[in-house]
Amino acid sequence: MVRLNGEFNMANSLFITSTDTGVGKTFIACRLVEAVRDAGLTVGVLKPFSAGDWADATALVRAAGSHGTPQEATLLYCPRPLAPGAQIGLGARGKTMVERVFSKTTKALRTLQKKHDCVVVEGCGGVLAPLGGPYSVADLMAQLNVPIWVVARAGLGTINHTLLTLEALKGRGLDVKRILLSNPSGRDLSEKTNADLIRRLSNRPVTVIPRSLTTSAKTIVRRILWKAFQSDFL
Repeated sequence: MVRLNGEFNMANSLFITSTDTGVGKTFIACRLVEAVRDAGLTVGVLKPFSAGDWADATALVRAAGSHGTPQEATLLYCPRPLAPGAQIGLGARGKTMVERVFSKTTKALRTLQKKHDCVVVEGCGGVLAPLGGPYSVADLMAQLNVPIWVVARAGLGTINHTLLTLEALKGRGLDVKRILLSNPSGRDLSEKTNADLIRRLSNRPVTVIPRSLTTSAKTIVRRILWKAFQSDFL
């Protein structure tokens, strides 16, 4: 395990969130997990809330080389492709359910931190996606209190979406280490300037991540993510 002064380096836990759903959060999380494993380190994974299907949790578990199940990585599963808050409610019932998941997630994270060199936690939708009761994904992030990577779209509109996300996290005192712009099309003029503008406006490092399912492309992405991970945590 990675240790500093005899203690587990808590900075080697990472929460991957996004500005929106469907921006490439799971793709990036899986490639990072694979990159950490390629470096000879062990990785634990969590996706505390899943909605719609088990695909994301399944992909994470497989990337980690785990013999576990998606059900072990996810602590609350909602069957419909809607935010958990839309399915379990914003009232007392939803509040109780989410608080239980927060407690279980904290315990699961601590257990994984003792077993692995790194733990990657993936969120559900954007940072203010409602989880149930009064809680959002940002509240889960505050509960876990680990460093954060924010995945955003690469094209037009992403500056506003990214800065709004950072503002929401800053207001909760959360530590954003890096912004990752996912899947540039190469046809959007704003892609030529977005990364530099976001870097300057946020004072955070920005990494552009191509998104492809070919083996060679995945290898390139793993190298990019490992370099970013080393810069932020090692």
